[in-house]
Amino acid sequence: MLFDPTPLTVKAAESKLDECTIEELEKIQALERAGKNRVTLLCSIEEWISDLSEQVASLPPETTESVQEKETPADPGPAIPCPGPPTGRLSRSQAAAHRAAKD
Repeated sequence: MLFDPTPLTVKAAESKLDECTIEELEKIQALERAGKNRVTLLCSIEEWISDLSEQVASLPPETTESVQEKETPADPGPAIPCPGPPTGRLSRSQAAAHRAAKD
């Protein structure tokens, strides 16, 4: 289910990620990067993409053929180093590093 994360809180957006496909997650990731660019949400999206990609990779080859035939999505941008499991809040040092990276 594709949605715009911009008007949502991180918690509300994260609660909707389990309903999304890899392609939808990549689009949501692009919307978040272009919008509020919240590290916590971007890390959660990266984790969902990674988990779903691993699940697809573990499927039998005949199941993944249709997935591999789909067009490759645009480059989502550089990976964001996720500091650990998402807690919904950044530590002071993480917030300072995030502010410094934006400047």
